[in-house]
Amino acid sequence: MAGRVPIARAKDDFIEKWLRSAPKAAQPSGGQLHLPDLGKPAAARRGSARLSGGEGSSYRRRVVVIAYHYRMAGAGYSKLHSHLNYIERPGVGERAVTPTLIDGRSDAVMGHSVISAWKDDRHHFRIILAPADGHRLDMAAYTRAYMAELETALGTRLEWMAGIHEKADAAHPMNRHAHIVLRGIAGDGSDLVMRREFIVREMRRIAEDLATRHLGQMSQREVDAHLSRQAERQRTGERTYNSGRRPVRGDGLGHD
Repeated sequence: MAGRVPIARAKDDFIEKWLRSAPKAAQPSGGQLHLPDLGKPAAARRGSARLSGGEGSSYRRRVVVIAYHYRMAGAGYSKLHSHLNYIERPGVGERAVTPTLIDGRSDAVMGHSVISAWKDDRHHFRIILAPADGHRLDMAAYTRAYMAELETALGTRLEWMAGIHEKADAAHPMNRHAHIVLRGIAGDGSDLVMRREFIVREMRRIAEDLATRHLGQMSQREVDAHLSRQAERQRTGERTYNSGRRPVRGDGLGHD
Protein backbone atom coordinates (compact mmCIF):
# COMPACT_ATOMS: atom_id res chain seq x y z
CA MET A 1 0.00 0.00 0.00
CA ALA A 2 1.18 3.54 -0.75
CA GLY A 3 2.73 5.34 2.21
CA ARG A 4 3.17 2.20 4.33
CA VAL A 5 6.57 0.62 5.01
CA PRO A 6 6.63 -3.21 5.23
CA ILE A 7 7.37 -4.47 8.74
CA ALA A 8 10.49 -6.36 7.63
CA ARG A 9 11.92 -3.26 5.94
CA ALA A 10 11.08 -1.09 8.95
CA LYS A 11 13.01 -3.47 11.22
CA ASP A 12 15.96 -3.49 8.80
CA ASP A 13 16.02 0.32 8.82
CA PHE A 14 15.93 0.33 12.62
CA ILE A 15 18.85 -2.11 12.86
CA GLU A 16 20.92 -0.06 10.41
CA LYS A 17 20.36 3.12 12.44
CA TRP A 18 21.23 1.27 15.66
CA LEU A 19 24.47 -0.07 14.14
CA ARG A 20 25.54 3.39 13.05
CA SER A 21 24.87 4.90 16.48
CA ALA A 22 25.82 1.93 18.68
CA PRO A 23 28.87 2.35 20.93
CA LYS A 24 31.88 0.18 20.17
CA ALA A 25 31.28 -1.75 23.40
CA ALA A 26 28.13 -3.13 21.83
CA GLN A 27 30.14 -4.46 18.88
CA PRO A 28 32.52 -7.11 20.28
CA SER A 29 35.64 -8.06 18.34
CA GLY A 30 34.77 -11.75 18.50
CA GLY A 31 32.58 -11.38 15.44
CA GLN A 32 29.24 -11.80 17.24
CA LEU A 33 26.95 -8.81 17.32
CA HIS A 34 24.25 -8.51 19.97
CA LEU A 35 21.31 -6.70 18.44
CA PRO A 36 18.68 -4.89 20.51
CA ASP A 37 15.60 -6.87 21.50
CA LEU A 38 12.94 -5.87 18.99
CA GLY A 39 10.26 -7.74 20.93
CA LYS A 40 7.13 -9.22 19.40
CA PRO A 41 4.18 -7.29 17.96
CA ALA A 42 1.71 -5.87 20.44
CA ALA A 43 -1.28 -8.14 21.05
CA ALA A 44 -4.67 -7.03 19.76
CA ARG A 45 -7.99 -8.16 21.22
CA ARG A 46 -9.55 -10.27 18.51
CA GLY A 47 -13.07 -11.40 17.70
CA SER A 48 -16.49 -9.93 18.32
CA ALA A 49 -19.89 -11.44 19.02
CA ARG A 50 -23.09 -10.88 17.08
CA LEU A 51 -24.86 -9.62 20.16
CA SER A 52 -27.87 -8.39 18.20
CA GLY A 53 -28.44 -11.85 16.77
CA GLY A 54 -29.71 -13.37 20.04
CA GLU A 55 -29.53 -17.12 20.36
CA GLY A 56 -30.77 -17.80 16.84
CA SER A 57 -33.41 -20.30 15.81
CA SER A 58 -34.60 -22.72 18.48
CA TYR A 59 -34.26 -25.42 15.80
CA ARG A 60 -30.52 -24.93 15.35
CA ARG A 61 -28.19 -27.82 16.23
CA ARG A 62 -26.80 -27.62 19.75
CA VAL A 63 -23.05 -27.64 20.44
CA VAL A 64 -21.24 -27.33 23.76
CA VAL A 65 -18.02 -25.28 23.48
CA ILE A 66 -15.82 -25.12 26.58
CA ALA A 67 -12.73 -22.89 26.34
CA TYR A 68 -9.99 -22.48 28.95
CA HIS A 69 -6.67 -20.69 28.74
CA TYR A 70 -3.56 -21.81 30.61
CA ARG A 71 -0.31 -19.99 31.23
CA MET A 72 2.89 -21.72 30.12
CA ALA A 73 5.06 -20.34 32.93
CA GLY A 74 6.08 -22.56 35.81
CA ALA A 75 4.58 -26.04 35.42
CA GLY A 76 2.35 -24.97 32.52
CA TYR A 77 4.53 -26.49 29.82
CA SER A 78 4.85 -29.89 31.52
CA LYS A 79 1.11 -29.89 32.22
CA LEU A 80 0.47 -29.33 28.52
CA HIS A 81 2.46 -32.51 27.79
CA SER A 82 0.29 -34.30 30.37
CA HIS A 83 -2.84 -32.99 28.65
CA LEU A 84 -1.64 -34.39 25.32
CA ASN A 85 -1.10 -37.74 27.05
CA TYR A 86 -4.70 -37.52 28.26
CA ILE A 87 -5.99 -36.81 24.73
CA GLU A 88 -3.95 -39.64 23.22
CA ARG A 89 -4.61 -42.27 25.89
CA PRO A 90 -5.58 -45.73 24.60
CA GLY A 91 -9.18 -46.71 23.91
CA VAL A 92 -10.91 -43.30 24.04
CA GLY A 93 -10.95 -42.48 20.34
CA GLU A 94 -13.58 -43.22 17.73
CA ARG A 95 -14.59 -46.90 17.75
CA ALA A 96 -12.67 -47.24 21.05
CA VAL A 97 -9.24 -47.10 19.44
CA THR A 98 -6.35 -44.90 20.52
CA PRO A 99 -6.86 -41.43 19.00
CA THR A 100 -4.24 -39.72 16.87
CA LEU A 101 -3.83 -35.97 16.80
CA ILE A 102 -4.94 -34.01 13.75
CA ASP A 103 -4.50 -30.44 12.55
CA GLY A 104 -5.63 -28.58 9.45
CA ARG A 105 -3.54 -30.75 7.11
CA SER A 106 -2.34 -33.92 8.84
CA ASP A 107 -4.01 -36.94 10.43
CA ALA A 108 -0.87 -37.91 12.36
CA VAL A 109 0.43 -34.88 14.25
CA MET A 110 3.37 -35.49 16.60
CA GLY A 111 1.97 -33.28 19.32
CA HIS A 112 4.78 -33.51 21.88
CA SER A 113 7.30 -32.49 19.22
CA VAL A 114 5.13 -29.64 17.97
CA ILE A 115 4.70 -28.00 21.36
CA SER A 116 8.46 -27.87 21.92
CA ALA A 117 8.23 -24.61 19.95
CA TRP A 118 5.56 -23.33 22.37
CA LYS A 119 7.67 -23.57 25.53
CA ASP A 120 8.33 -19.83 25.80
CA ASP A 121 4.80 -18.78 24.80
CA ARG A 122 2.75 -16.81 27.28
CA HIS A 123 -0.29 -19.12 27.24
CA HIS A 124 -2.29 -21.66 25.27
CA PHE A 125 -6.00 -22.53 24.99
CA ARG A 126 -7.79 -25.85 25.46
CA ILE A 127 -11.18 -26.17 23.77
CA ILE A 128 -13.77 -28.95 24.01
CA LEU A 129 -16.04 -29.05 20.95
CA ALA A 130 -19.01 -31.32 21.63
CA PRO A 131 -21.94 -31.30 19.17
CA ALA A 132 -25.11 -32.96 20.45
CA ASP A 133 -25.15 -34.78 17.10
CA GLY A 134 -21.44 -35.55 17.00
CA HIS A 135 -22.21 -39.22 16.26
CA ARG A 136 -23.72 -38.07 12.94
CA LEU A 137 -20.77 -35.90 11.93
CA ASP A 138 -17.34 -36.59 10.50
CA MET A 139 -15.76 -35.00 13.56
CA ALA A 140 -12.31 -34.57 12.01
CA ALA A 141 -13.77 -32.68 9.05
CA TYR A 142 -16.12 -30.74 11.34
CA THR A 143 -13.26 -29.73 13.65
CA ARG A 144 -11.14 -28.57 10.73
CA ALA A 145 -14.04 -26.55 9.31
CA TYR A 146 -14.69 -25.04 12.74
CA MET A 147 -11.08 -23.96 13.22
CA ALA A 148 -11.03 -22.48 9.71
CA GLU A 149 -14.08 -20.40 10.62
CA LEU A 150 -12.39 -19.27 13.83
CA GLU A 151 -9.42 -18.11 11.76
CA THR A 152 -11.74 -16.03 9.60
CA ALA A 153 -13.60 -14.58 12.59
CA LEU A 154 -10.37 -13.73 14.44
CA GLY A 155 -8.55 -12.47 11.36
CA THR A 156 -5.43 -14.57 11.91
CA ARG A 157 -3.87 -17.92 11.15
CA LEU A 158 -4.15 -20.34 14.08
CA GLU A 159 -1.84 -23.16 15.12
CA TRP A 160 -3.76 -26.02 16.70
CA MET A 161 -4.11 -29.78 17.09
CA ALA A 162 -7.00 -31.96 18.19
CA GLY A 163 -7.97 -35.49 19.19
CA ILE A 164 -11.42 -36.99 18.60
CA HIS A 165 -12.97 -38.89 21.52
CA GLU A 166 -16.07 -41.02 22.01
CA LYS A 167 -17.69 -41.45 25.42
CA ALA A 168 -21.11 -43.01 25.61
CA ASP A 169 -23.65 -41.57 28.03
CA ALA A 170 -27.41 -41.77 28.58
CA ALA A 171 -28.16 -39.09 25.99
CA HIS A 172 -25.53 -39.90 23.35
CA PRO A 173 -24.73 -43.43 22.16
CA MET A 174 -21.26 -42.22 21.09
CA ASN A 175 -20.92 -38.67 22.47
CA ARG A 176 -18.30 -37.89 19.84
CA HIS A 177 -16.36 -34.71 20.63
CA ALA A 178 -13.01 -33.02 19.99
CA HIS A 179 -10.30 -31.91 22.41
CA ILE A 180 -8.51 -28.98 20.75
CA VAL A 181 -5.22 -27.44 21.85
CA LEU A 182 -4.73 -23.95 20.43
CA ARG A 183 -1.42 -22.11 20.53
CA GLY A 184 -1.60 -18.70 22.20
CA ILE A 185 0.25 -16.98 19.35
CA ALA A 186 -1.41 -15.20 16.42
CA GLY A 187 -0.16 -15.36 12.85
CA ASP A 188 1.81 -12.11 13.22
CA GLY A 189 3.76 -13.45 16.21
CA SER A 190 1.81 -11.51 18.85
CA ASP A 191 0.01 -13.12 21.79
CA LEU A 192 -3.39 -14.45 20.78
CA VAL A 193 -5.94 -12.52 22.84
CA MET A 194 -9.66 -13.11 22.28
CA ARG A 195 -12.43 -10.89 23.56
CA ARG A 196 -14.49 -12.40 26.35
CA GLU A 197 -17.79 -12.09 24.47
CA PHE A 198 -16.22 -13.93 21.53
CA ILE A 199 -15.29 -16.88 23.74
CA VAL A 200 -18.56 -16.94 25.69
CA ARG A 201 -20.96 -16.47 22.77
CA GLU A 202 -19.43 -16.41 19.32
CA MET A 203 -17.37 -19.58 19.49
CA ARG A 204 -20.54 -21.53 20.26
CA ARG A 205 -22.63 -19.70 17.66
CA ILE A 206 -20.06 -20.53 14.97
CA ALA A 207 -20.07 -24.19 16.03
CA GLU A 208 -23.88 -24.41 16.04
CA ASP A 209 -24.24 -22.67 12.67
CA LEU A 210 -21.69 -25.05 11.19
CA ALA A 211 -23.43 -28.15 12.60
CA THR A 212 -26.79 -26.87 11.34
CA ARG A 213 -25.36 -26.36 7.84
CA HIS A 214 -24.04 -29.93 7.88
CA LEU A 215 -27.16 -31.65 9.28
CA GLY A 216 -30.02 -29.24 8.73
CA GLN A 217 -32.21 -27.81 11.47
CA MET A 218 -33.61 -30.03 14.18
CA SER A 219 -37.11 -31.39 13.76
CA GLN A 220 -39.79 -30.58 16.33
CA ARG A 221 -39.40 -34.10 17.72
CA GLU A 222 -35.65 -33.56 18.16
CA VAL A 223 -36.25 -30.20 19.86
CA ASP A 224 -38.79 -31.75 22.24
CA ALA A 225 -36.39 -34.60 23.05
CA HIS A 226 -33.56 -32.13 23.69
CA LEU A 227 -35.68 -30.02 26.03
CA SER A 228 -36.86 -33.15 27.83
CA ARG A 229 -33.25 -34.27 28.38
CA GLN A 230 -32.32 -30.84 29.74
CA ALA A 231 -35.27 -30.85 32.13
CA GLU A 232 -34.37 -34.33 33.37
CA ARG A 233 -30.75 -33.33 33.93
CA GLN A 234 -31.79 -30.27 35.90
CA ARG A 235 -34.15 -32.43 38.00
CA THR A 236 -31.42 -34.94 38.82
CA GLY A 237 -28.70 -32.32 39.25
CA GLU A 238 -26.66 -33.60 36.31
CA ARG A 239 -24.36 -31.08 34.66
CA THR A 240 -26.10 -29.49 31.66
CA TYR A 241 -23.60 -26.83 30.52
CA ASN A 242 -26.53 -24.37 30.34
CA SER A 243 -28.00 -26.06 27.26
CA GLY A 244 -24.87 -25.46 25.24
CA ARG A 245 -23.41 -22.39 26.94
CA ARG A 246 -20.45 -22.67 29.25
CA PRO A 247 -18.69 -19.69 30.89
CA VAL A 248 -14.94 -19.72 30.52
CA ARG A 249 -12.69 -20.33 33.52
CA GLY A 250 -11.48 -17.01 34.88
CA ASP A 251 -11.68 -14.43 32.12
CA GLY A 252 -10.44 -16.86 29.45
CA LEU A 253 -8.94 -14.01 27.48
CA GLY A 254 -5.28 -14.90 27.62
CA HIS A 255 -4.18 -11.64 29.26
CA ASP A 256 -3.90 -10.17 32.76
